[in-house]
Parts: sequence; C-alpha cells; structure tokens
Amino acid sequence: MKVRVVYTTQVKAALGISSEEPEVSAGCTVAKLMEELASCHPKVFTEFVLDGTQLRPSILLFVGDRQTSLEDSTSLVEGDEVTIFAAISGG
Repeated sequence: MKVRVVYTTQVKAALGISSEEPEVSAGCTVAKLMEELASCHPKVFTEFVLDGTQLRPSILLFVGDRQTSLEDSTSLVEGDEVTIFAAISGG
C-alpha cells in the first residue's frame, strides 16, 4: 500500500524533495515507516530526524492532522499522509 510522506523545513531542503509516496506493508506503523525512510535516506535522517531509534527533540510527526509519536502502535492505512515537521526556533 502507499502512504504519502510530506517533508518540511530543514528535512525538505536536505532531501531536495517536499514529499514522496513509499510502498509500505499492511500493518506498517509510524515507527516502521521511519525505519524504512531512514534506510532510504540515511544521512538526512541521521542528521535531522532520528537520534538512534528516537526522534530528535525538534521533530514532530503527524498522521493527517493528528500528532503522533514512534510509540503509537496504530497501523497506517492506504492513502494516509504522514508529515515530518522540523520545528525551527530562533528569533
């Protein structure tokens, strides 16, 4: 099945794409999706998204308009949109 992954801010700039639609297996969770994306984009995910198996503090994840986490065991469904939002701070 396909889900849509939307990248924002630094992650978008580092990847050079704003979104992609990876094929994932039925029952895929957000954590499993992050693992699969990290294997496709190891440098960017190591630098911006994941610190080992945990999200970096500046990263927020959304499925649709619902904030989620790697601990959420809810399975994604065909057509879900997962946004990886890198919060920017500064002044």
